[in-house]
Amino acid sequence: MTCNVSFEQNFQPFNLLLKSFRKFYQTVQPKNARKLNPASLAEVFKRFPQLKESCDPNLADSEWRKHASLPLSHFGVTDRYALYNMKVDDYWKAVLSTLNPCGEPVFPNLTECMYLLLCLPFSNASAERVFSHLKEVKDDKQNRQETPTTDAILKAKFWMLNEEKSASKIQFPKELVILAKNVKSNAPIIHE
Repeated sequence: MTCNVSFEQNFQPFNLLLKSFRKFYQTVQPKNARKLNPASLAEVFKRFPQLKESCDPNLADSEWRKHASLPLSHFGVTDRYALYNMKVDDYWKAVLSTLNPCGEPVFPNLTECMYLLLCLPFSNASAERVFSHLKEVKDDKQNRQETPTTDAILKAKFWMLNEEKSASKIQFPKELVILAKNVKSNAPIIHE
């Protein structure tokens, strides 16, 4: 059995989960939402029963149907094709920020549902990215490297990427440099 086959077998539930996330992501697309596709949010509540703790499924369904009748002018567009081509976040920002004359949100239950659906991953690109970096950090020459060391290297690498810093630009505190200079090979660092 090759490593690829083993990976596919071990992560089949993850792939099924991503497929269901993609399905829910399609729900939040402006074109599908406006056409009420799906007609009900029952599938969302079935897949995520914990949502019932923060909102009422019946009210969320009612708000789902109600949001589709918002006028095009509410979204700052003049035709439905422009509405269908809106960015997902712009569309839902316009819907979820709708207030009634008393200044209260019109779609409080739908807001809870959409917050969940909009934060679901619809791709495994971030996980694949970590595996790519892992191949660079732990190769055939470093195969005896222990997990905490690999973890620390990956954390440092991702920190540098997020902060847009290179290793040559990092400033270490003087105390840390002194401690590092005093460490003997394979001896633990003891903080005083």
